Amino acid sequence: MIKICFKPIPSYQNIVYNKSYRIILTLFFVKDHKFYITFKDGFQLIYLIILCTTLPFFLILYGMKHVSATTSGILLSLESVMAAFMGIIILHEAFTLNLFIGGVIIMFSFVLSEVLPKVLKK
Repeated sequence: MIKICFKPIPSYQNIVYNKSYRIILTLFFVKDHKFYITFKDGFQLIYLIILCTTLPFFLILYGMKHVSATTSGILLSLESVMAAFMGIIILHEAFTLNLFIGGVIIMFSFVLSEVLPKVLKK
């Protein structure tokens, strides 16, 4: 009898978590490891913590107080479109057909979910 086993493919977050976990364990158990944080590294870490993680989180929560749940959900779905757009502009990533189609679908759903209820009420 042949038994077929399918292993789930780990997500990107699981891969990052596992590698981070292994690096931290390596730092504790490897003898004579050298781990230095320079001022530049510390500044970049603080920048990532405060300006790229904490501040946007609080701004999202503040904005959610002033708009409906539907609108905030739709605006948060535009995050992926803006991230791809900034990657193309700033990091000179390739603009592929998949990116274009995905962006159009997200933008169309955004317009449809915001405009359609207002049109149907009239």
